[in-house]
Amino acid sequence: MKKNKAFTFTLFCLLCFGIACSNKSEMIVPGYDFIHPAYLNFEFKNSSDSIYIHSWHWNYIPGEEVKTDSLLILGNGKKIIKINVNKPQIVKFYFNEKRFDFFLIPGDTTDLRIDFSESLDSLIPEFTGKFALMNLYYFEKSKRFNTWDFYRQRAGFTQSSLNAIELGKNNDDLTKLELRFLNYFIVKNTNLPKWFQDYEEQSIAIRSGYFKINSIFYRNFIMGIEDSIPEGYYNFIDSIDVNSKVALLTDNYFSYLSDLTSYQFRSIQDKGFDTLKKLNQNYYDYLFRFISELNDEAKELYSLYNIFFYNKVNSKDAGIIDTLRKNITTPEYRHLLDSFDFKNSQLAENITAPGFYLQDRFGKFRTLKEFQGKTVLLNFWSTNCLPCLKEFPYENTLAKELEKSDFQMINICMNSNVDIWKTKIKGHTTGIIHLFAKDNWNKVLKDKYKIFGFPTFILVDKFGNISNANPPRPSNPKLIEEIKMLLEKN
Repeated sequence: MKKNKAFTFTLFCLLCFGIACSNKSEMIVPGYDFIHPAYLNFEFKNSSDSIYIHSWHWNYIPGEEVKTDSLLILGNGKKIIKINVNKPQIVKFYFNEKRFDFFLIPGDTTDLRIDFSESLDSLIPEFTGKFALMNLYYFEKSKRFNTWDFYRQRAGFTQSSLNAIELGKNNDDLTKLELRFLNYFIVKNTNLPKWFQDYEEQSIAIRSGYFKINSIFYRNFIMGIEDSIPEGYYNFIDSIDVNSKVALLTDNYFSYLSDLTSYQFRSIQDKGFDTLKKLNQNYYDYLFRFISELNDEAKELYSLYNIFFYNKVNSKDAGIIDTLRKNITTPEYRHLLDSFDFKNSQLAENITAPGFYLQDRFGKFRTLKEFQGKTVLLNFWSTNCLPCLKEFPYENTLAKELEKSDFQMINICMNSNVDIWKTKIKGHTTGIIHLFAKDNWNKVLKDKYKIFGFPTFILVDKFGNISNANPPRPSNPKLIEEIKMLLEKN
């Protein structure tokens, strides 16, 4: 667990800079709020051209993107924009094509003024009110580094040819750079609330920790790279207090906990089956144990996060969700669960499968409707997904074994480049129809088929209805048994 650095930091400021780090406008540390939205109180002037504003952000609970409708501003005026955030976070606002990131807190208002006399690229927002310094911090950081979170840079390290030592060092260097800028801003703006200082410090540490763990997983399972992990690579884990009140509010908190759970479970798994037997040889048992060791607030929120996560990826295993529900005692959180439409976030079965109009590798447009009368296995995949590619040989075997039956395998490539797609499917075309989703079709198919990851398989019967929204993969012998049963039934 991470030690409290408040006293050390204050003493450091007094000794080195000769100033007190007191905060006359200190606030109570905010928390999660699923009832009250945030507001942007936006005052504008000199907007001579039509400017349309909309916002986008991601709510980690219940795991969904949130967009606002476009709002037209012209001339001088004031708009109050309601944003459904449930914790303090950055929200992306688009002024036509120009993006600004503003820090909002549920149940409160962020005040903003913009003079549109200059071009959109030259705009400098004027922040007022109690969140002014926080927004100024992110604005100046973005102006200095062209980013406020270095997310793309860290992701770029993951997908590069760096070895694990270089990968860790580059992540650590970015962390030091972010912390230096934070400390520079604190010295320059002594009224920045202490809870926010701690929040941002832990945001940086957790974001760095998440990438250091996730990069190894991603490179192994997606890129097929077996990194040699240097000694001390994971030492940062002991310095992050996952029970900290402000850590719970950071953007990468749940992603970090998920990867930390997986890392620790794999570490135990590597020690042999005797150790695993104590954990019932079951990852979910380890997850429940991990959650049980968190403090009450972290336990509830991480359980809540996982309930929504497993509802999407493993909704048929109700035991996982039921076990996690027992950890939810706060009335507000229980109300969120009781009022949420879980079925709407899942692909329903025994309904007509959503249609599509996509080109095959020869440029011919194909639809799902033309395959009525056949049992169809849809595979939504991506060219940079190693688990997707590992299923190809099993798909070949499946197509060959069922080639004389009323069965059709259809692979739909998404989020990919056409040339790379054509290269990847070479030698994998016998008995399999390959389609490519481009432009808006990627979003349409993700929404209609409730796709949250790749590969996603969907089994459709001869009437065009969804028979199984989460069938086994082709590498699992149970799939061909299920298909043969469906063929006999049809």
